Amino acid sequence: MTRDIKFRFWQPEVEIMSVGLTLREIEQSAIENTKSPFIKDHIPMQFTGLLDKNGKEIYEGDIFKEDLTDEQGNPIVSYVVFKDGMFTDNAGDEPLADIIGRDTNAEIIGNIYENPDLIE
Repeated sequence: MTRDIKFRFWQPEVEIMSVGLTLREIEQSAIENTKSPFIKDHIPMQFTGLLDKNGKEIYEGDIFKEDLTDEQGNPIVSYVVFKDGMFTDNAGDEPLADIIGRDTNAEIIGNIYENPDLIE
């Protein structure tokens, strides 16, 4: 099984998130824009290879809500990070694939750049 290695980029100077691009598309953009490479000053986020309950691609920096609740009955909200060679949530104690596999109702509700208030 193969999958495209894809990235999206947060452009802080204009506060815009790019769509997911494959490495080939990124390389082509860099070739076409040799004076101003596409990824210069952009924050990259890699596609995890996983989808949420709605079929939305999950990237580093995405904030997701689980169907599970904490001790107060509030939905568990986490964000995706790459740590110790694996994608995980911000707690970092289990692979993201296990979290998403356990909770098939996990849903992307935003990302840490456009919606930082969701993780406060």
